[in-house]
Amino acid sequence: MNDWRTVRRTRIGEREKQYYTYVTKVKWPIDGVCDEQIMAKCTGHLDFSAKEALHALLDAELQIQWNNLLRKFKVIKYDNSGDYDVVQSYNQVDIAFFLRRRHCYGVATVVYDFKRKCYMWCCKTSTGVEEDPSIHGKKKLVRMVSAACYTIYEVGENKCRYSFVGSADVNIKQNETLLIALTKKRGKTMHEEWQKLCQYRKMKYNSERPLDHNQNLDTLDSFFKRYGTKTWVADEE
Repeated sequence: MNDWRTVRRTRIGEREKQYYTYVTKVKWPIDGVCDEQIMAKCTGHLDFSAKEALHALLDAELQIQWNNLLRKFKVIKYDNSGDYDVVQSYNQVDIAFFLRRRHCYGVATVVYDFKRKCYMWCCKTSTGVEEDPSIHGKKKLVRMVSAACYTIYEVGENKCRYSFVGSADVNIKQNETLLIALTKKRGKTMHEEWQKLCQYRKMKYNSERPLDHNQNLDTLDSFFKRYGTKTWVADEE
């Protein structure tokens, strides 16, 4: 059963843009507190390897450039005491010009799926992060709850396929028309900016600029060395 409704696709006679957007036909729960929400999905192909795409996505200096909704991003701390490195962060986003800015504290980590040959960056809001009101600024802010996952599949040396799935409760009644418009814009911006940032890193750093080791992972080799077979897939085939 197909739970997704197409929002942007390549039409007959249209030049292939290599990205697509969808929304769910029914609402899904984020957690046990929020109302059920429509989920959004953006998919596409990038002309870079999965590792290059992952590095561009996780580069803290470039966060605001590729995310058209993000207005503030600050790392609170890195936690590598568990099975995986976890990043705790503070975020502010502008959903639409007529709405107050939303904000949240979140956690994120990266895993690798050995069966599907893909990286997964999982992130969600959290009440377990120690808050620092001094970084909120002077704007009147509204709390939000969200959960999202970026999946980057290995296709070739200079090719990868990605999928973003996310949902958010921004403390207003969910408007399907507005959500579809935002999803279409997000899909277009995500694809175009991700391509640009991959190219930028490749030209400036030859794609090998190391990330802070505590900020997730650097390369697939270092991931294997650090984590071995600790992934969300129980066994390998």
